[in-house]
Amino acid sequence: MLHNRIALGVAAAVAATMPASVSRADTITITCDRDNTLYEPNDLVQRSNGSGVVLFSGKNNDGKLRRALVRFDVSTIPAGATINSVTLRLTLDQTISLNQPASVHRVTADWGEGASNAGLPGGQGTTPATGDATWLHRFFDGTLWNTPGGDYNATASASATHSGADGPKEWTSPALAQDVRDWIADSSTNFGWVIRGNEAAMGTARRYHSREAANASLRPVLIVDYTPCKADFDGTGFVDTDDFDAFVHAFELGDDSADFDETGFVDTDDFDAFVRAFEQGC
Repeated sequence: MLHNRIALGVAAAVAATMPASVSRADTITITCDRDNTLYEPNDLVQRSNGSGVVLFSGKNNDGKLRRALVRFDVSTIPAGATINSVTLRLTLDQTISLNQPASVHRVTADWGEGASNAGLPGGQGTTPATGDATWLHRFFDGTLWNTPGGDYNATASASATHSGADGPKEWTSPALAQDVRDWIADSSTNFGWVIRGNEAAMGTARRYHSREAANASLRPVLIVDYTPCKADFDGTGFVDTDDFDAFVHAFELGDDSADFDETGFVDTDDFDAFVRAFEQGC
């Protein structure tokens, strides 16, 4: 069999090999790389908070809407990984409301985070800086949203009802995981999400810590549970000849890690299964 001849040839050539390690599942936590708040204006003046330490969503006591924008660079997820689940976590900093719904919608156009900083409390925003997202602008003061308040999918990727207590608030769903899969497949479509609070009632606005929060543990994060590509046998995030060498070494030893088809036995079926995955790049 060709596969067995390949195994023997590689085994004879390998004087020293890397220790085999196959991770069946893993988790990566990604910190937000861009965020901002869309402030519905009380007048014709646009506002933003690109470099501020807080984000807002919901409706304030003046009846004006706030929507939080967040984006995450998912390129650090190992190539070929299978995404099992995704959790978006923001840390609530302040609100006067009790239990309230909040939904996460996939943004469909690019937007900016400029140097504007409204400080604290920050609820009214401040003068936008060049490149900031505002209620009307994707990038101030040129490119506009097609729809004031942001361009995003009407159907939420995830929804949850959260208490008014300060602390972490999370959203998770199969659709949220699918958004991440899509962004891995085509990074040019990754414009993040907009978080909409309860926009039907006044006094529901919520303040969250942004990515500029001094305490890094309070910043928005994306928690991704994934299964690494099985052909990435040495766990480096790449499928290359080192993986082949490491598998052959484990296979010759009869190590449990070489039970590639997970039948409880290490045999030629495992080698054939590994080679198929290796040839496919995952």
